[in-house]
Amino acid sequence: MDIKALNIVLNFIGLRSGGGRADTFNLMMSIPANAPEHNFLAIVPARHGYENIAVSANCKVLYEPVRTFNDAWRVYFDNVVTPAICKDFKADLLFTMGNNGPVKFKYCKHIMMLRMPQLIYPFECMGDIDLKMKIKIYFLKQYMKRALPHADAVIVQTDTINKRIRNIYDIKGPVYVVGKNVTRSMKLAGNAGIDNQQVREICGNESKMKLLYIADYYPHKNMRKACEAMALLRKRGVDVTLFLTIDSTKNSNSLLKDIEAGKYGKGVISLGHVDYSNIQGIYRCCDAVLMPSHLESFSATYLEAMAFSKPLMVSDLDFAHEICGDAALYFDPYNAVSMADTVVRLLSEPSLGQRCIEKGKEQYAKYNISWDEIAKRYIDIFLKTCKIDTSQGTT
Repeated sequence: MDIKALNIVLNFIGLRSGGGRADTFNLMMSIPANAPEHNFLAIVPARHGYENIAVSANCKVLYEPVRTFNDAWRVYFDNVVTPAICKDFKADLLFTMGNNGPVKFKYCKHIMMLRMPQLIYPFECMGDIDLKMKIKIYFLKQYMKRALPHADAVIVQTDTINKRIRNIYDIKGPVYVVGKNVTRSMKLAGNAGIDNQQVREICGNESKMKLLYIADYYPHKNMRKACEAMALLRKRGVDVTLFLTIDSTKNSNSLLKDIEAGKYGKGVISLGHVDYSNIQGIYRCCDAVLMPSHLESFSATYLEAMAFSKPLMVSDLDFAHEICGDAALYFDPYNAVSMADTVVRLLSEPSLGQRCIEKGKEQYAKYNISWDEIAKRYIDIFLKTCKIDTSQGTT
């Protein structure tokens, strides 16, 4: 049975950094390639690495520049420009991956993906955010309350988010849970980056325990509390070093200055941004992974640590428990002493680390599906939303 060729707009406009951009890279390569009978138009932010992605012939790419007043512009773009793009493309479906999306969209079917955890968790989970960010998140929550009831379907990445979202928003359509894996480019990297300067910096460090926290700087990542825990450990005489991967930005500069000034002694080093081609070498040189985040939608860092057989120490919170299960040691992310004590436990009881590694292999196996398989989940949701019977297959 032939399936009608659909015109599908993939709105990735808000995904400029971090895990969102990594997921978009993978999906831009995988979704069109696994649905060659359909036509795709991907809307992406210009000058954020998307120009280097090789997409299949059935996918056009529209590059949109990031504006000075980007948040206000997004409202206009989603509610005025995006519908016009869909009409011009004769779209059957719009998939909005970067939260937001049009409030009342009637031109074609519309699927929204809710991936920003700040829209689901209370403000006290967000770390030391300033008033401007609080106002922005409050606005986005109100925006989602208006937009989600009009969506034909909603996609989330975990059961935890699925449970929480239903208690916050009025959702009329079905909610689908899709997973994720470590980024495709990391898997393809092979042994690249083994002799990278960042890799040499970790491998050359003589600390008894070298911890890694791969993340961009955001308040909810709780990096300052992690640094405080390292300072406590150093005062106790525990020879440990935490390696961060943050670039110099307006938000991160205060922490970077404290690190450079020696506020945390020799317990913290920032490597700067790590490219995916170097990530394997980075993991191989560290002893364990520390992740004290206050909230996540689904961080690939958990899976990366499991994939590279590194013990995990993570926040004792619901999102971490779902992904890590028994493959991690848990601590109170709001308490530097709790964090430090967990590091000491791992150091003093090697069997705990080995247990985490073994359980990590089991846990990773649950999520270790290819990005092609993940893409097929999205495609299946697209077809169901467009009322196309996927049981008949394609020809």
